[in-house]
Amino acid sequence: MQTEYVHRMLITIPESVAKTFGPWFRDNIDPPIIAGDGTTTLYPGDDTSTWPKRNATGKATDPPTHRVANGAFTDKQAKLITEQLASLGGKTPPKWDKLDEDAKRKWVEDSKADLLVTAGVYAVATKNDSDLWPDKVAAEAAVGVKEIETAKVDAGPVEAADVAIKG
Repeated sequence: MQTEYVHRMLITIPESVAKTFGPWFRDNIDPPIIAGDGTTTLYPGDDTSTWPKRNATGKATDPPTHRVANGAFTDKQAKLITEQLASLGGKTPPKWDKLDEDAKRKWVEDSKADLLVTAGVYAVATKNDSDLWPDKVAAEAAVGVKEIETAKVDAGPVEAADVAIKG
């Protein structure tokens, strides 16, 4: 099935970068939806505050250091994201409109190491044509972060009376 969302991108950003990248992402990629009256926000837009948090230990007791997200993007959105990534990494953005789809994603791939060193940002771009998404675990390993475990509550032993079906 053909879709306008031709690029899949996995982006891992440090919390410090999220403070500026987040509002930019909200305003340019996933903008808020404002009601016809011009004052009521129907949808706040995604500013990376909802992106899953990561840290070096994976423990909830340690503060998050990074945010990570996987998404499917239109060519226009991927161009804007790529330009923003280039800006964060001090790189010259690619001449997007002169590249074919594979060359666009290759630019992200070829820039991965530079972006990680200069901005702490890790990005992967793939074609949006299957059920395979970029490898989140490999990306987290490259950055040195882990998924933060959620707290587990021990409810104690389950008593037979707690699960008995009453008829």
